[in-house]
Amino acid sequence: MVDLTKDSVPEAPGPSPDDPRPGSPAPSPPPAGQRPWGVWLALAVVALFLVLQLVGLSDLLEFPERLPAVMIAYLIAFGVILPLIILVGLVRRHPLGRQGVTLGSALYIVFGVMTITQAPAVGLVIVAIAVTLIAGLRTDHARRHFGLICPQCGSGKARAASLLYNEVKCRDCKARWRWNSAEVDATVFD
Repeated sequence: MVDLTKDSVPEAPGPSPDDPRPGSPAPSPPPAGQRPWGVWLALAVVALFLVLQLVGLSDLLEFPERLPAVMIAYLIAFGVILPLIILVGLVRRHPLGRQGVTLGSALYIVFGVMTITQAPAVGLVIVAIAVTLIAGLRTDHARRHFGLICPQCGSGKARAASLLYNEVKCRDCKARWRWNSAEVDATVFD
């Protein structure tokens, strides 16, 4: 027979010291040299994409009669300038860089699925890289790296409070903070 008195019930193990509890401050972001694997992968993929775009663009600029000037301007804007901005955002730990990689990866998943019918191996590689990028940037370590863990409640459910992600808002406790500082505005917004 099992004794279920108060003295015989074993205590449940407590939370690990790495898990932020409500009411305790969130751990500070890791130093710049300790990037999560998802961020390293995103940096490598965006840099490779940028180099390939520059090589392709240099080939097109040798023979400018191949494409109209509007198309070349489009390729420069979305093939070179936008990935360069995303790369700088990733290096500077700006959450907008993370969002750019996530959105670009989602678009590449669609592109990869459309490519599977004509080139199955290429389509599957594109989809696998894009899914891996999204998964790597959604980890708690990556969120902490980009300053998206609430310093007030420790939640990882932070969203942009301003257009350019200069201010972040917690979905749980409604606290606001600047993405690059530890200051918290404890005002609750509805």
